[in-house]
Amino acid sequence: MSLPLLKMFLKKNWLIWVGFTVFFLFELLACIFLMDMIDGLEVLGISGGEGTLYFMSTVMPLLGYMFPMVFYIFIVYRVIFRPIDSTSMGTVLSSGIKRTTYISTAVVFLIVSLFAMFTTVFVVCGASMLYWGAFNWGKWALMCFSVMLATMVVAFISFFFASAFSPGNIAKLGFIGLPVLFLVLTMIGFQMGSDFFMYLSPFGWMDMTKLVMGTLKYWWLFNIGFMVTSGILITASIIMFKRKQLSI
Repeated sequence: MSLPLLKMFLKKNWLIWVGFTVFFLFELLACIFLMDMIDGLEVLGISGGEGTLYFMSTVMPLLGYMFPMVFYIFIVYRVIFRPIDSTSMGTVLSSGIKRTTYISTAVVFLIVSLFAMFTTVFVVCGASMLYWGAFNWGKWALMCFSVMLATMVVAFISFFFASAFSPGNIAKLGFIGLPVLFLVLTMIGFQMGSDFFMYLSPFGWMDMTKLVMGTLKYWWLFNIGFMVTSGILITASIIMFKRKQLSI
């Protein structure tokens, strides 16, 4: 990894991160303050802060997949696809930066960006949820962490296609089309109550409502699976990028 290269990625993309993080927070805060969910949840015997946490378990996954998804598609395009497509990658590599250094720095940048985004959401939305009363911070942290891990799996699927197949239509289909397809399948599954459609997408593998209610068995196994899958995708991305024919 190259620290100067990481700083360059941050300098060129920090405004994009701020924009999508603000939109992400705005939608979640609107759900917390502007939606009358408490009365409806009292029928289920859930109210106050715990009711808000339950409600967020139905909202956070879809919003938590949607806004970061658009963010990492932009980042993959700007950091991987566009430099290869415009042959500007050759200029960077000819300056003495090795391929492995470039791609590993891009991986670190993507991980740090998503971690910072979800940490901001965890703190700001968690503090805002206290408006309705005390709730289980541990479950809120676990839900944010789990949504982030699921997001990273699809982010690195996008990253892999850009690293392995850029430039070209296969890369575009993979780093843009697949994340959108996964989100659509998850939304269809959520609306229809269909486990079949949910399981077709990494976004739908883990039921966050059951996680918050404490009825999801082996939740830790899902998270380990997310991390292992991301690790495999990262490794494959680095290998494929090193083997690419680039104009230098």
